[in-house]
This record gives sequence, structure tokens and C-alpha cells, in this order.
Amino acid sequence: MEKILKTRIFELSMVFGIVLFLFIIPVVSAAFSSDYYAENPATVGPGESRTLNLLRLMSSTNDDNNGSLKYKVELIDGAGIATIEGKDTFSVTPSQPALVPVKLTAPSDVAEGTFYNITFRITDVTPSEGDVGMISFVKTSTVVMQILVKKTVVPETPATTPANNSSMTWIIIVVALIVIIAIVAYLFFRKKKTNVK
Repeated sequence: MEKILKTRIFELSMVFGIVLFLFIIPVVSAAFSSDYYAENPATVGPGESRTLNLLRLMSSTNDDNNGSLKYKVELIDGAGIATIEGKDTFSVTPSQPALVPVKLTAPSDVAEGTFYNITFRITDVTPSEGDVGMISFVKTSTVVMQILVKKTVVPETPATTPANNSSMTWIIIVVALIVIIAIVAYLFFRKKKTNVK
């Protein structure tokens, strides 16, 4: 009897655990990505201000709204150097992710190599038709990003080299030769046809 009771309790706890797991899966987090991470932090120079798209908000078609979601992005801790530019609510679809522009301004007296941690809260604020009059769960993620103070190097645009001009010259010469050969061939065959008559 005791063994049957333990088996029943085990079975019920397993069923409860599986149901709870399946229930929690859709409320785990908001979908986002970034071009900046620990090995490639966003950078700003001392005394410099620049705006970077630090977050990319995304959606898939595996949600209740056919992929159309609305996210609210809050800067919980900007470390005194970051502010979100423009709006704080973004609409996304599977084919149209949203970029979150953040203005970074480093103090002029900060040493190069200094790291700042900034913290975002991303909340799914998509209205759901099924949540009317019911308890609803909010999908929220917290993101911490490192900002490195480092002089920003603007990549130079490559100058046109003689080799690039040379290849363009050869292309023009080849096209001109093809046109000349076509004209000569046309005139030659035209002359031959008039001589045959």
C-alpha cells in the first residue's frame, strides 16, 4: 500500500512538473540580439558622444500574435553615460526587427580602458486578446552590456589605386574593341551581300 502511494505521489509530481514546465516556456524572455558582447564591447572615446544600435529586438511566427510583437525598452542603469534615443516602445515582426539606438557620452577625464556596465529591461507589452479578464504573464528580460572607453578609430575609405584605375581602363578597352569588331563584321558582311546581287 505504501509503495502504491509513493508511486502515485511520484506520478502526480511528474505530471505537475511537466505541466508547469510547459506553462512557463512561453513567458521566459523577450527575443533580442546585439552586435556587441564581452569580446566585442561597444566603445566610446573620452569626451566623445556617439549613438549606436546596441540592441536588435526580434520576433518569430511561433507566438500568439503571428510574430507581431511590441517591446518596451527601459534603461535601468545607464552608468551616467547612456540614454535611449527617441522612443522606448518598438513594434517588431519576423521580417522587421527593431534597432534600439542608445546615445553614449563618456566624460572627458575618464581613462581609456575603463568599462561601464549599462542595464536594460526589455518587456513584451503586446496586448493579447486571450488575457482579457484573466491573469496574464509579462515576458521580461534584463540585459547587462559593457561599454569600453577607448578612442574610436574611424576606418579610412580606401583611396583609388592605380591598379583599380588600370582594371577599369582594360574593361573600357575590351568593350571598345568588341564594338569595333562588331561594326567591321557588320560592314564586311553587308558589303559581301551587296556584291552577291
